[in-house]
Parts: sequence; C-alpha cells; structure tokens
Amino acid sequence: MAAYCVALIHLAPCTEKAELITNVLRLFPVYYFYASAVHFTIRRVLRRDGSVSAGLSWNRLIRPYVAWTVLYLLLRCAKNGGISPAHGWVEWLGLLFMGQSAVHMYFLPQLVYFQGVAGASALLCAGLLKKRFHSAAACWLAAAFVASIFIGRAGYFGWNHTFLAGLVYAFLGAISVWLDDRVGKAWIAVFAPAALVLIVLSLIAGFGIELPAFYYLLNGPVFGCCTLLVLLRMHAVNPSRWVERLVSCYFGIYLAHHAIEEGLEMIFDRLGHSLTPYDVSSRLGFALIAFCGGIMVTLTIRLSPFLAWWMLGERRRADSV
Repeated sequence: MAAYCVALIHLAPCTEKAELITNVLRLFPVYYFYASAVHFTIRRVLRRDGSVSAGLSWNRLIRPYVAWTVLYLLLRCAKNGGISPAHGWVEWLGLLFMGQSAVHMYFLPQLVYFQGVAGASALLCAGLLKKRFHSAAACWLAAAFVASIFIGRAGYFGWNHTFLAGLVYAFLGAISVWLDDRVGKAWIAVFAPAALVLIVLSLIAGFGIELPAFYYLLNGPVFGCCTLLVLLRMHAVNPSRWVERLVSCYFGIYLAHHAIEEGLEMIFDRLGHSLTPYDVSSRLGFALIAFCGGIMVTLTIRLSPFLAWWMLGERRRADSV
C-alpha cells in the first residue's frame, strides 16, 4: 500500500481535485518507511555490539542506490539530450550522492542518514543513563550535524531541516521501541490514541487547515510513527509463499516506479497525447500501472542473482525482505 501511494504521489501535475489526494496520502508512505527503519535501527544498535554501523541498512541500500542512480542519469540524458555542462561540483555531489538523479532517490541516502542519527542518539542516551559516555556515538552525531550544515546550504531537494528531522525520528523511534516492549496486554491504551492521531492529522491535511510552521516538521514523522504503532499489534495469519514474494516487491516498486511513469509520459507525448494534468481517475489508474510494472520489474530482476544483488540489494533470488 505504501509503495502504491508513493507511485500515486509522484504523478504530477494534476487537476485540483486530483491534487487533493496528495494532501492526505503524502503523510503516509515515506514517513512510515522512515519511522519503521528508525524503530528497527534502534533495536539493532541497542541489542548488538553497541555500534552505530551495526544498525545501518548500508549493505541493503548502497548497491541499489548506485545502480538506479546510473540508470536515472541515463534516462535524464535520453529525455533532455544530456546533462547541462553548467552543473558545478555542488550539483554533481547532489546527483551522485544526495539522490538528486530522480525525484524519489533522495530517500535512500536520507534513510541511512536518519538511521545514523537515530542509532547514535540511542547509544549516547543509553550510555548517559548508565553514567557512561559513548564517544563513537557522539562522533557519529557530530558528523551528522556538520553534514547537515553543508546539505542545508546546498539546498538539495528533500533535505530540509535534515538534522532536526533526524532527531525527531530518533525520539519517536525510541518511544515506539519502549512502548512495543512494555505495554503488553494493555496495547489498546496505545492503539486507540495512535489511531485517533492518524484520523486528526488526516483531517487537518484533507481540509487544508493552516497551522504554525513547526507543525509541518512534526506531522509527517508523527503520522509515520503512529502508523507503525498501530501495525505492530495487528495480527494476521501466516501468508502463503507467493503473497510474501509479492509483498516483498515494495522496494523494487519504489525504485522503478518513477522510470515507468516517466516512460509512459514520454511515449504518450510522442503519440501526440499528453497525460498531464492527471485527473482523479487517470491518476489512480496510471499509478496502478506503475505499481504493477514495478512488481514485474522486480520479479524479472530476481531471475538473475547478479542483478538482484546490484539493483535490489538482495543476496539471493529467494530473499523476501
């Protein structure tokens, strides 16, 4: 569902009615992915050897990031006739390392960044509670802060208030871990308020209610954390193997959907029929096409262990997470 919503949000420009979909759905997918990743990052760093690097998804993300960045740069060259030679070193750093090759690629390096901030914060606070100073965690946190200064000055898309956002996710992730470990049978006391917060935030976004600036820094992370809190206690029967493999395509859908959407728009433009601006029905429909196309791309990539290793970060074709 989150992967489909990402594909839906990135279809633009849209009519006014179709854009109303974005106002609510933008709160869900990416923020949920961040909140989930930070939750399990904090669990890993506190349970393993006390190392920040132990909690990062670096091995899972670095190869797909490199492979898809190259692919999206090639697609950009094909669409625009090349990359402008006027790009300076700041732009090239953004294209290569900050996910500026496509509208959604910033997510991967930023996910590692948030994991680093969350892991370092958790280890530092856990050490201080035990009257110990975790120097390595402090160095990680300091490095993240210094990096955020450069990132902020460069003005890369999707990287606004990066360090502060990382601390917000770290705080919310620590709360979600603490609650998940301690509430037990009294989970309804957490489930009900979390569900209520989700409803209130959705209504605020849906009606376009204007609130102070700090709210917009908090609403997404809070929505993602509350979604995670609700889902952590939802019980379901064990899925079949094919359902697991289908659901595990979410990462491939995320990586591939923009290429599919851009490709469809280019094809229709050359046929003399522009898809934009999308109305409600066409937006829902073409997002579904991109979603299904992402599943097909993922399953096709998995036929080759080498491609799965580089484009999905999966060690074996049978990997499902």
